[in-house]
Amino acid sequence: GGIELIDEVRKTDKSIPILIITAYGSIESAEEAIHKGAYDYITKPFRKEQILIAINRALEWKEMKREIDYLKRDK
Repeated sequence: GGIELIDEVRKTDKSIPILIITAYGSIESAEEAIHKGAYDYITKPFRKEQILIAINRALEWKEMKREIDYLKRDK
């Protein structure tokens, strides 16, 4: 399932922003996904624009995190 996949992805690369898309969302599963490291949690039905916005925000977050890590190394 998606929650288990989060654990596997985090073992490989902690910097990958994970977007969860589900047809059977609940507050509990959203909390668990975010707690385990998902960047966003989207329930079906969704609009195409909603996914595009989430992807764009996730990529911006990843770039900002990369820049912060780079700046921290320079100190």
